[in-house]
Amino acid sequence: MRHTQRWHAAHHTSGTGPLYQGRFKSFPMQNDEHWLTVSRYMERNALRANLISRAEDWRWGSLWQRRQQVASVTLADA
Repeated sequence: MRHTQRWHAAHHTSGTGPLYQGRFKSFPMQNDEHWLTVSRYMERNALRANLISRAEDWRWGSLWQRRQQVASVTLADA
């Protein structure tokens, strides 16, 4: 018996698909504005989680790297 089946049996419910959240969704970014929105969202995640007081303080983020002028790995040739 799988976890979701045990959970439904224990809680006297029924259902199919993911138990805790909806399916993962992935779609291409439509334009530059969308890309900027997604980038800001990612760079502010640690700030929203109260892990830091400023977004640029998150050492594992691209904003920190840009502010520190740290050499980064190139993912593709220009």
